[in-house]
Amino acid sequence: MVLSLSFFFRPRRGCLSFVLSGGAAMLGARALLLPRSRCCVRVLGGSVRDGAYDSHDDALKRAGSNATLSQSREEHNTRQAAVFDEATARGFAEPVPPEIRAKLDRIAREATKGLLLEFEEERPLRILDVGAGAGALRGSFPTDAMTVGVDVSEAMLRFAEGYDELWVGDVVDYPSRWVDESGEPFDVAVFNACFGNLYDQRASLDAAAQVVRPGGRVVIAHPLGATFVDDLHRRDPSVVPGTLPRTPQDMQRLCGRPRSDSDSGKFNNKGESYSFLAPKKLLDDDDDDVYVATFDRKAVA
Repeated sequence: MVLSLSFFFRPRRGCLSFVLSGGAAMLGARALLLPRSRCCVRVLGGSVRDGAYDSHDDALKRAGSNATLSQSREEHNTRQAAVFDEATARGFAEPVPPEIRAKLDRIAREATKGLLLEFEEERPLRILDVGAGAGALRGSFPTDAMTVGVDVSEAMLRFAEGYDELWVGDVVDYPSRWVDESGEPFDVAVFNACFGNLYDQRASLDAAAQVVRPGGRVVIAHPLGATFVDDLHRRDPSVVPGTLPRTPQDMQRLCGRPRSDSDSGKFNNKGESYSFLAPKKLLDDDDDDVYVATFDRKAVA
């Protein structure tokens, strides 16, 4: 699998059409959607969280344990794609359990509320779903939202439904010049249940900020909470090398990155690197497990 090759595909009438952004064609006859199996996240006889642990461990067994951290982003993304393979994707493609759907609905509300109040005209929200996987969060967004899903796992995205565009690749490589047909950037970018898996969290946030409009927001979220991500990190840091920011100070540290290569080495008068993001709100509810960290997209870095 060549993960450095990024490409778009747009769901149309049960099949996928691909537009390559660079490199050579590599999909050929695999353009048809795969049929779904009845493999699902195991929740019988235990909690949804227990089932998620079991499913994660099963995926690690198939991909092989690896105690060594990846030495490059490309190597890390190859490891991610091996773990989140077709067998894993089929499980994620099954209907979301009701208690998880309720948590995803809450995440979607936190991510999108009030975003269009400043506009007099009515228009659909424009949403970037980072780490979209099999599309679990899409069902919690407004049905008329213009939504783009991004993921390094082609296998996962082949099961995602309801998106206007799907893009296989790392969000760090997502074209910052991408705009929808109306020529507008996104209102919000959401990293749901994927932020701990990223090789470079700061670079990923920065890439998302580049395609979100001033006044929009970038959101980190997880329906099973930050403690769940901590546990996955301890189980295999080669797959989950990071954790979630637990304090406003942690959120602020994630904002400290140059906004482009041309800005590298430039700092403001406080000794901090430029960023288009500012921490706004942290919801870290251990009782309900839901985690949401919200950043405002500033007009000026």
